[in-house]
Amino acid sequence: MNNKENSVMLNDVDYLTLLINHLKMLEKNMTTALTEASNEYVYDKYKNMFLNLTEMQRRCYELMFSQDYYKIDEAEESKVKETLKDLESKFKEL
Repeated sequence: MNNKENSVMLNDVDYLTLLINHLKMLEKNMTTALTEASNEYVYDKYKNMFLNLTEMQRRCYELMFSQDYYKIDEAEESKVKETLKDLESKFKEL
C-alpha cells in the first residue's frame, strides 16, 4: 500500500486557517508577555513582536477574503436591529 493513499491532503485554505489559528494563539500569549515584561526595553521588544503578529494575521485574513476562502454571511436586518437594541440596553445598564 502506498503512503499517499492514507495521507490527508491539505489545500491553501487549510494552510491559511492553520496559520491564522497559530497567529491568534501567539498574539494572545504576547499580551501576557507584554503585561509581565520586566522592564521597558523588554516591553518595547515584545510590543514590536506583537504588532508584527497582528499585521501578519490581518494580511492572512485579507488574503483569504480576496480569494473567497473566508466569507461573512450577511445578517438579516431584523437580527441586526435586535442585536443593536440588546447592546444599547446593556450599555444603559452600565
